[in-house]
Order: sequence, then C-alpha cells, then structure tokens
Amino acid sequence: MGGAERPKSSMIYVDFSEATEGLRQIIGLSRREVITTVNDRHRGLLDPGCNRMLATHWFSPERVVFVDATVTDKKDHKAQRRVQIRQVRAMLTITLTPDLPAGTISSTQELEDLALVVAKSFGQPVKCHPQTPSEVLYTGPWDGQQIQVEPALDDSDILLLATLSTQRASAFAVWAFNITRYLDWWRRQVVPRGP
Repeated sequence: MGGAERPKSSMIYVDFSEATEGLRQIIGLSRREVITTVNDRHRGLLDPGCNRMLATHWFSPERVVFVDATVTDKKDHKAQRRVQIRQVRAMLTITLTPDLPAGTISSTQELEDLALVVAKSFGQPVKCHPQTPSEVLYTGPWDGQQIQVEPALDDSDILLLATLSTQRASAFAVWAFNITRYLDWWRRQVVPRGP
C-alpha cells in the first residue's frame, strides 16, 4: 500500500490503493500528477456525505488526469457549514485524451458529464436496485444488496467504485471500471499507428 509525501497542512494528503498503484505505474502517471489533480482540481465532485471525491486536472489540451478517491479523513466545520477534506485514498487514477471511445470530453464540461463519457467508454453496466435499469454510471436508490455488474465479454479485470449509504438507501456514482478495456485503448494512444 503506497503512500505519498505529507503535504502542507492546507493540502489534501493522497494515499494510493494497491489496484490503482499498479495501473498508475503501467500508464506512467506520476504520484505528483495525482496529488496535483486532487489539490489543484479543474473540476471536482463530492458525494452528499463527503465520503468520495472525483477530480480532474488538465495538464494540457490533450491530456487530463481523472481521479476517483475515497475520503479517509475529514473535519466537519459545522459553524461554517463546510467540510474540510484532509486525506483521500486514490482508488482509480487514469490519464485521458479528449477523444474517448464513447465521445469527446473537454475542460469546460461539468464533472458529471465528463464522468458519464468516461463510464460509457470504459465501464460495465451496473444494477443497484431491482426497479431501476442497468446503467454505466448510476446514482439513485440502492436496495442494500450486492451490486450486480454485467459481465464483460472477455476475462477483463473490473474495478467497482461506489458510494453506498444504508442509512439513505442510496448509491452515488456507482460504476464498474473495465481495466482491460481502458488499457487496450491507452496502448493504442501511446503506440504510433502505421501509415
């Protein structure tokens, strides 16, 4: 389980899950870039309970880093009606280009819209409630049961990312990231195409 150097007190400390650490190394994404994405987000999104953070940082017009992280330490400032995120655990860290298999993303997009294009490009449909359809990015009621992930056509590695609340019987930004599909796409981006 990798860690990162302790930032200044005003910065969010970023730790790395084992799954994303391996993926991060394969794609050549530096820890510094992930820390920058979390702390200097161009777009960010927190779930209603401030337990999960999605963030993007555009390092160039052709390269964006996308982070999906679990909040592991926060301080609730009730008098000021705000929550200070102090530490996160990066569960998924990937680099993207504007042209993805399911569409185009841009630095001006809201993160919800960008995340949907990413999920359509690299996600497996999930089902969180018997009365809702399967979706690649799901927010809504949760029946408290195990999330059903539609199987991939091959032996793909899948990483399930979700915020689940038994108290609210709800699910937020649930998606099943297909690591194999992403790496196939990523390799096509970095390997020069023939004439």
